[in-house]
Amino acid sequence: GKGPALAVLALLCSAAPASAQDEAPIRVGCLGDSITFGSASGVDGPDSAHFSYPAVLGSILGSGFEVRGFGAGGHALRSDAPLVFANSEMATRAMAFAPDVAVIVLGTNDTVLESEYDGFGEDVDGLVARLRTANPDVVVWLSSPPQMFPWREGLEPSRRANLEARRPWLDRITEKLERIAGEREGVDFVDVRDVLRPRDVTDGVHLNPFGAERLAYR
Repeated sequence: GKGPALAVLALLCSAAPASAQDEAPIRVGCLGDSITFGSASGVDGPDSAHFSYPAVLGSILGSGFEVRGFGAGGHALRSDAPLVFANSEMATRAMAFAPDVAVIVLGTNDTVLESEYDGFGEDVDGLVARLRTANPDVVVWLSSPPQMFPWREGLEPSRRANLEARRPWLDRITEKLERIAGEREGVDFVDVRDVLRPRDVTDGVHLNPFGAERLAYR
């Protein structure tokens, strides 16, 4: 719906004046998996978070905003997965942060399960309810998972085959998430599958610094 989009626009406008120093910054929480954390960015270890899309987003938005990334590597949205984002320490930290704007980018690890699942609506509702408990005025953006690139040069045959098997599930998950967002008040959807190019990822999935920048600008 247009409600969240207009709310974000109002937040952006309110943050524009120089008087922002006298007001609390707008808190933007980015919830997700290793793509949000910044894994495989070409920088190993904890410093990889500095090359993540939330880090770039914070630089773009400037001092009127406080952007934090809450990426849990290997975690999925669906509640029957081996690692569930809602049960992660990063989810707990995100709720403690109480964001004014929450961007949820999950679904990549859900493709590993390769089975139909009808519980995404309940899983999204659970996350949104927790975010609204932390901040009743939170604006929620539900994103598609980014595109996968099995044809990227340099991938091992096993990796290429793995991604080729998972890509159709990514599209099905995106369709489900778009429908769910359309049925929820105060939840908007953004499709980021067209944002990245093969050269923007390192292993067919994870973002390099160029991919992080493109996702942040979207």
